[in-house]
Amino acid sequence: MTKKDDGGPAFPGEQSETQDGAWNPTFEQGMSIRDVFAKEAMRVLAYDWQKEVAEGIYNNFAQDCYLLADAMIKERAK
Repeated sequence: MTKKDDGGPAFPGEQSETQDGAWNPTFEQGMSIRDVFAKEAMRVLAYDWQKEVAEGIYNNFAQDCYLLADAMIKERAK
């Protein structure tokens, strides 16, 4: 199975120095750019379709947000 292009990390964390002077080896990737794009699409689309979403009429809402995010990542790579 191939990994879907998620655009990479949107808000990566950095390694930091601990109180005893050693480096903290952890690295937080944070949200992917795909997740951020989908979140923004959801925010805009939810405003337009809030009644349909609330009533359960519109069932592919999250899926469509990720489809839009994938399209944004594809366009961004050009």
